[in-house]
Amino acid sequence: DLTKQQCSICGENEERQILSCSNCNNVVHPDCAGLPEHVVKVALNYRWNCIECKKCTICEKPDNEDAMMFCDRCDRGYHTFCVGLSTPPNGNWICSSFCSEHNVTATDDSTCNA
Repeated sequence: DLTKQQCSICGENEERQILSCSNCNNVVHPDCAGLPEHVVKVALNYRWNCIECKKCTICEKPDNEDAMMFCDRCDRGYHTFCVGLSTPPNGNWICSSFCSEHNVTATDDSTCNA
């Protein structure tokens, strides 16, 4: 769906696909936020949060930003220590909470369990 709303990143309000933060209602163009199309398809199906409002999906806390990583399939945030890792993995990382049980790859067109 194309919507004409002002992007909080680029400031333009041309008619384009948007994602709206479920917490602060900021609107972003997915490409301005660096989100690939396969991530946008998943993010449109749950209460997505912008980078400013993103919290860990497991502990629901926004702190420890240096330990926060994001699923390359659904863009949900996770602390490394909440998923049993000491450091973020190299390359793509797919969360086990919503995506890996569906055997999707980072660029797969199927959806995660929203």
